[in-house]
Amino acid sequence: MERSIRYLTKYSRGATKLPIPMYQRNYDKKKKNCKRLIDDLSNLDKEQKKAHFFGRIVVKPGDLTQEIIVIDGQQRLTTTLLFLLAMRN
Repeated sequence: MERSIRYLTKYSRGATKLPIPMYQRNYDKKKKNCKRLIDDLSNLDKEQKKAHFFGRIVVKPGDLTQEIIVIDGQQRLTTTLLFLLAMRN
């Protein structure tokens, strides 16, 4: 298995599909987890850091071009992308 550090923006570009297999559990992020994420992101700005380790996300290539199947980290990835979408809107 290849391990490497990648930026979240690599997975959030419009052309990329991020299917989550049916065997993954339903999205159930608790309010305290979301608050911790927001606090972590706020501290990035206060400490003038350019990057933050959100945790491990395990993916594998899909059958289609530009498709990455999420094996682990789906809740963290979904919450982060929802947060970024809310900020954009």
